[in-house]
Amino acid sequence: IQSILPQEDDYGHRVEDVNAVELRHLQHFYSSGLITLNPAEWDTLRCLHEARNALSHLEVLSYSKIQAVFKTVDSLS
Repeated sequence: IQSILPQEDDYGHRVEDVNAVELRHLQHFYSSGLITLNPAEWDTLRCLHEARNALSHLEVLSYSKIQAVFKTVDSLS
């Protein structure tokens, strides 16, 4: 990721520090062709981003979504 920075995010804000990169930035970089992800990596990113967005809007995650998040996290270790 460091090698493609600085970049503008999907809101036009400049992202310069790799430690400031958020899940939404990764999705934007992927959608813009700045980074490549294999299908499993894309599924992981999408799962975590969807869960994060739901929680940030105070939505309750379904049991199946919680299971998907745990499965995703387990696959990373």
